[in-house]
Amino acid sequence: MRDKQAHLEELSVEAEECELVGKLATEKDNKALFAKLASRHWTLADEVERPRKGSQPNDLEPLAYTELTFPIPRAEPSRKKECMGQIRRRVIQTNSLKTRLIERARELRDQAATLTPGIEKEALLKLARQSEAGASMTEWLRSEST
Repeated sequence: MRDKQAHLEELSVEAEECELVGKLATEKDNKALFAKLASRHWTLADEVERPRKGSQPNDLEPLAYTELTFPIPRAEPSRKKECMGQIRRRVIQTNSLKTRLIERARELRDQAATLTPGIEKEALLKLARQSEAGASMTEWLRSEST
């Protein structure tokens, strides 16, 4: 008897929570989904309570859904809150961006020189050109426009 009472209370609480979430939902689909879940929970609660109201045990249908629980989605924590406790790793660069880009372009050209003509070599040369373009862009961005 206690198990049925506890189960009845649990179903009622879940139904009320589904109704509340449905009312607070902003999207139409979510409102309909939670209204449907609340309705199912109330139906199950009625089926659990039916024997207590005096109905005969032989006219009860088996409770197919009493073991199912529907989790209530919780709002995901924002990324900002998760990151607040983490320590930011800082890297202090010893060389300027222009120097690092030119060095990277030189390394890529050296790697490309060891390869035979083909797709890989062209990809390395393209990356080298992009690095050189980035190096010249840093100069362009630092200059004051007049």
